[in-house]
Amino acid sequence: GLLQQMIDAIAQIMPKIDSGYHLSGLYSILGVLYRLSGQIHEAIDCHQKSGALAAQQLSEIEITNSANSHNLAFLNLKNWEQHALLNTGICQIELWELEKALAVFEELLTHKHDELIAENLEDLYNPSVDVLAAFLYSYLGDTAKASELVERFDLAMQLQSLSITGHRLLFLGLTYKNLGKT
Repeated sequence: GLLQQMIDAIAQIMPKIDSGYHLSGLYSILGVLYRLSGQIHEAIDCHQKSGALAAQQLSEIEITNSANSHNLAFLNLKNWEQHALLNTGICQIELWELEKALAVFEELLTHKHDELIAENLEDLYNPSVDVLAAFLYSYLGDTAKASELVERFDLAMQLQSLSITGHRLLFLGLTYKNLGKT
């Protein structure tokens, strides 16, 4: 179908692209397309490549010009770096590799979140991380951490007028169910 056509089109042009920046973005898109088409292991591979390329490009930007922080390319790379982990964690949930997924979300909750705060880029933090981590904690039995994250997400929704759609709503509902809250 259409997803496979998109995958094929991207796969055709990728060997012709030398830019790590553009390849990071394309691997990110390709990873989402693979996940949506049920090719979860391929999706994880693409997200990991996207994240690695984004990190490499970010280190080159920081070395060559520290004044570059907060330009569009820098922000895209930071976003792709974050989303590479987020999407890898989602894929691991789909494979029911819950402990591996939790490790990814814990990295996003702690180190990566602190990094965004330190760089004054907290707006790039994806609230889905809180919901997905809360689900994993609730399913794996850490109800205190799950409740804390749900409360944080609820507060963010109220303060920032976050839309709660798609997987956020599904995993929030599953978390409430696991916590015995209806």
